[in-house]
Amino acid sequence: HFLGCLWYRVGQSDPAASWISRYGYDDVGVDRQYLMSLRWAFSQFSGGMDEIQPTGLMENLFAAFVFLFAFWCGAVFVSLITSVMTKFFIEGTHNNAKLSDLRNYLDQHKISKNLVLRLIRNAQHALWERERRTPEDDVELVKVLSEPLRAELRFEIYSPGLGGHPFFSRYIAENPHVMKHVCHHAMSMGIVSSGDTVFEPGETPENPRMYFVNHGRLSYTNASGGEQAISPGGWACEAVLWTHWTTLGTLEAAQDTRLYILDAVKFQSIASSFEHTEFNPAEYAEDFVDSLNDGDIEISDLPDAAEVPHISASIRHTFRASTAPWVTMPTA
Repeated sequence: HFLGCLWYRVGQSDPAASWISRYGYDDVGVDRQYLMSLRWAFSQFSGGMDEIQPTGLMENLFAAFVFLFAFWCGAVFVSLITSVMTKFFIEGTHNNAKLSDLRNYLDQHKISKNLVLRLIRNAQHALWERERRTPEDDVELVKVLSEPLRAELRFEIYSPGLGGHPFFSRYIAENPHVMKHVCHHAMSMGIVSSGDTVFEPGETPENPRMYFVNHGRLSYTNASGGEQAISPGGWACEAVLWTHWTTLGTLEAAQDTRLYILDAVKFQSIASSFEHTEFNPAEYAEDFVDSLNDGDIEISDLPDAAEVPHISASIRHTFRASTAPWVTMPTA
């Protein structure tokens, strides 16, 4: 449109020697003059047109400029398309080679077809997630950043996913310096595919972890067979942070899911290394375990709707409590 309007304006600058008078467009309406100017502008990106030729000096100079501009735009466009297609081809070939190696490995070990399908699907999802969200280890410049900057970076990555939990929401607000260390040293990201089992009943892991759903959905089945969905913002296994815990149900991925994982041992170590003047996790831990032992909250791997208000009340109590050193983890 812009080039067409300029072409028409250049033609009007010398009515006696212009394409408008030469090709009889001085006696037609503005609509036909505009359409022809627009057609001429479009044609310059495909080699020009024979129907309308520049007449005067200004028209020839303008046509030469437009030709060079169109040639440059075409070269840049083709270069970008070629670069993108080459990138897709290389990545696709690389990923196909990886999947082919995996299929060969599974075939050599006579893995069942059902498990092969799950493994291939999980690998494809992992590759897709890797393309969609670049892993930190693949970003070389992150490794050269200073330790404090990397701590702030991870804090901003993980803290929004923890903010749905009342305790961590308050802990982030009251002790952000502690949570920066927690996010930097104790948090990690995990990917599970639909059907994967995160934990089963009776597990007492050597490396206990709390799970936060960042994307996707998990399904929890308790001992009596009742099911509960965990959507983004939900969590599981908070109790491992405050006491020795054995899982009571089965947690599975209902769909491809991205998890934020909190290492309980590292969290306790980091929290105990700081002095808490007002908001003390040790007080919250004692109150949490007492509530489990007294039956104030349901003994479960997940919080229920009635438990969250109780957690919030515990946090208010903890905030009012006096300073106390980090206590030995009590047992429910």
